Amino acid sequence: MLLKIIHQYIADIDLAIEYKDEIWYKILSKIDKSRDGKFFAWIVTIAKNYCISQYRKKRHILELDFDIEEEVDDKWEKILDRK
Repeated sequence: MLLKIIHQYIADIDLAIEYKDEIWYKILSKIDKSRDGKFFAWIVTIAKNYCISQYRKKRHILELDFDIEEEVDDKWEKILDRK
């Protein structure tokens, strides 16, 4: 059931399986803080927030990589223009 929830947010099944293990760890470490009667909603919220958090981290890394590539391209253009 948890994998199905994660797979709604993550298209890559291998990555979803990896996230499942990490999310189970979060759930088990916070189980004493769960609210009575809303356990399933609590699990869905943890899974959703974890997936969003991972997406934001990866998006930020990709943006940084793109910026670095632009800087390298600019430097190469300057070097090539000198010749």
